[in-house]
Amino acid sequence: DEGSFGAALASLTDLNGDGTRELAVGVPNFSGFDLEVPAAGRVVVYSMAPAFPQPAIAYITSAGADTNPFTTSSVGGDRFGAAVADAGDLTG
Repeated sequence: DEGSFGAALASLTDLNGDGTRELAVGVPNFSGFDLEVPAAGRVVVYSMAPAFPQPAIAYITSAGADTNPFTTSSVGGDRFGAAVADAGDLTG
């Protein structure tokens, strides 16, 4: 269910090295495109570079991160993406 797109938003530290921040968008009710995993959820990450809006740079689920837009967690009910936040620079 893409109806929850934007349920949580966060401005993130520059993740891809382009000199601009990224935007994390939570989609906690995402169930996959075939609705095979109810409310698994995911987070979509967009670059905030000057040519915004740009295609998503990552799709993150409880199973990990991928650049494939069809990535879905295998665990229903996770509601991954219900909350998002910037963890800061993790690599120093």
